[in-house]
Amino acid sequence: MKITNIRIHKAGRNVSLLADCKIRPVGGDTIYFTFDKQYEEWLYPDASPFAAALFIPCMIRGEDLIIDGSISRKLYDGMHRIMDIMLAWNVGMHRITIKAEHIVEDRTDGMGMGVGGSGTKKVATFFSGGVDSFYTYLKHRSDKEDAITHFLLIDGNDIDLRNRALWLATRENVTAIAADAGIETIEVQTNAQALLEPMFSPDFTHGGNLAAAGLCLRGGLKTLYIPSSFSYGENVHYGSHADIDERWSAEAIHFRSDGGEASRMEKIARQVGRSAIALEHLRVCYMNVKGTYNCGECEKCIRTMLELYALGKLNEAKTFPHVIPLDCVTSAMNINGFLGIGYGEILHHLEERNIDPELQAVIRKGLENLATRKKTANTERLIKKIIAWDHMYLRGKVFKIWLNIVHPY
Repeated sequence: MKITNIRIHKAGRNVSLLADCKIRPVGGDTIYFTFDKQYEEWLYPDASPFAAALFIPCMIRGEDLIIDGSISRKLYDGMHRIMDIMLAWNVGMHRITIKAEHIVEDRTDGMGMGVGGSGTKKVATFFSGGVDSFYTYLKHRSDKEDAITHFLLIDGNDIDLRNRALWLATRENVTAIAADAGIETIEVQTNAQALLEPMFSPDFTHGGNLAAAGLCLRGGLKTLYIPSSFSYGENVHYGSHADIDERWSAEAIHFRSDGGEASRMEKIARQVGRSAIALEHLRVCYMNVKGTYNCGECEKCIRTMLELYALGKLNEAKTFPHVIPLDCVTSAMNINGFLGIGYGEILHHLEERNIDPELQAVIRKGLENLATRKKTANTERLIKKIIAWDHMYLRGKVFKIWLNIVHPY
């Protein structure tokens, strides 16, 4: 894969960092990261964000990463360490070579707000309104030193770029949360995930996409928290991982993996379930169903509702249905991508509180039947291969037809 023609483009209230990228065998693409122009001086116009976004896809496909431009030396070294870690996972990735025209240290002397600017660089956290991001924000809201000053909200990550209604609802809620906390929200729109996801599993690529958005802003941010998806004990091989996240850092910005000391249930028990504003605005759904904030039926919605219910908090959660259909629990457990992680802990809390024996039985049966996931997984892999081939050679024409039928906006 190749990155070339890195540039900044201004249009109205927006400023974008763009690069032309050779991702698929047929044709080329332009990846962009767009911000409000008030952050123009924060943009660091090199290839580092695009290298972060394409690095793991290159490892998945076994292609060298060629960069016509410069990248951070610290990031370059960090990506080699990430490669060693992910190769040790034995998940089908390949060792590649990163061929950059220039490998240089970021400018940090005299930097503050913007390259060569003045002012104090800020501390931010990725914030989507989910359990993990709420936990990190709530955990650090009383910090006196290096307190969080900004939320980084991404349009085009777990929110489909076509789903404007969901984006507007999410932006409104996150803005309300930020205003309550005295925090500023930085919005970024990117097509990186939309380009990559049909060809490469977001389970592995999303960590690099998160890092890419942060690397764009390293002229104004000094620290950026990446809320953990799993606990240290769960140790799931995933694109955002405690062993990987901080290695996306460059000289001018440091990424911090945060929250790995707690499971998802523990995050709700310790912080999220005790916060009125979290229970008012919580968003976990990735299904992008038209007209819904949380669909209340997908695996992640059901698992979150079960966690809230087991802790006695579901009736206080304003963005979820307060009734959990048992058939939806069975369906959710059948498609859980991480072999039931979280459901054992839910069952333990239900048993501990001695509530809902019927629900306990459903979850217990689901945990016993996890072996059947292998057949479903084989079918899913075949479908993903077909979709990837369509995007690599037909630019996703078949996928777009199917998507507009299944998820019209």
